[in-house]
Amino acid sequence: MSEPRIIIIGAGPTGLGAAWRLQELGEKLLNGDYLEHLRESWIRIFDTWVPYPFQNNIRYLPRDKLYECLAGLIDADKHCRRPDNFHDWMFSVFGSGISKYFMEPYNQKVWAYPLREMSQDWIAERVSVVDVKRILKNVIHERDDTGWGPNNKFIFPLRGGIGEIFRRFVPYIKEHLFLEKEVTSINPGNKTVRFQYEVGNMDHSTMQGIEAVDRI
Repeated sequence: MSEPRIIIIGAGPTGLGAAWRLQELGEKLLNGDYLEHLRESWIRIFDTWVPYPFQNNIRYLPRDKLYECLAGLIDADKHCRRPDNFHDWMFSVFGSGISKYFMEPYNQKVWAYPLREMSQDWIAERVSVVDVKRILKNVIHERDDTGWGPNNKFIFPLRGGIGEIFRRFVPYIKEHLFLEKEVTSINPGNKTVRFQYEVGNMDHSTMQGIEAVDRI
């Protein structure tokens, strides 16, 4: 264990995940021993359930609210302009109906920060933008549209629950994994990490150092 280049402090999901990524194992971890699930999320609004993403499935809304959302979409599509912040971006993209009933209250709750003080540049795949023709088609054909997003499909271990993922990490990193050791000091200047651990059933502790660490 002399002169490691990188040390990861903490062997929880984040620490084990970082160690596994450093091993560059790709998708070998579960070796096909998993189930694949389609995400199913719903929004409760106006005494009904609307599939996620809300903006693609407004056909579930009461008729008056549906009309308001569609009219807002059409108006927004006509008056497209460059927004100055996340709040204005929502109204310019989704229109007044969808923004008022869902986007604004939902994002205010998620981010707990004034939406007018947030940039719109981070959005990318985090928010499903709209295609007016697609939404109209969903409404007319009464079609659910739930397949959007980077996490619309996910895998889950076939056995052992979510903890099985982290148990599978261990064989690949066990030579570098040291448990039940408390870090007592970190000195970035001389690249030293010191930790403490119990020896057998004895009352005293042993101090050990790791030298020449480049990254923590």
